[in-house]
Amino acid sequence: MAAELSRTVLEAPHGGILASERPTGTAAFSYGFRPLFLAAGSWAGIAIGLWPAMVLGYLRPPTRLAPVAWHIHEMLFGVVLAAVAGFLLTAIASWTGRRPVSGRPLGALLTLWTLGRLACLLAADLPAASTSVPDLQ
Repeated sequence: MAAELSRTVLEAPHGGILASERPTGTAAFSYGFRPLFLAAGSWAGIAIGLWPAMVLGYLRPPTRLAPVAWHIHEMLFGVVLAAVAGFLLTAIASWTGRRPVSGRPLGALLTLWTLGRLACLLAADLPAASTSVPDLQ
């Protein structure tokens, strides 16, 4: 039985991953870490760039949070949780042997994350209920 299993894995294309287990969609959306790590890193640079301008009063975006609270919120919920989600979406597929979240569902998750970032930044101009829903992710 072990010989049959090893023969099946060795004969499987792409390094032992069967075609039914490979991710779908474009390479950018084939594993969770790719778009979410890119989004987390990009948003970290943007948010860190915006924060000093907000603290010094040069930039006043329509957010409901004070500049320090906004910075804390975005570093925790915008950057850290996007990176953790990207890691877990990739690792869980590897740990369980299941197909990773990829393609349109992953794109929808990234869109929801982006809406959460915009909702927090523009919260004062939006109804309170509409800003909390996308930010919960």
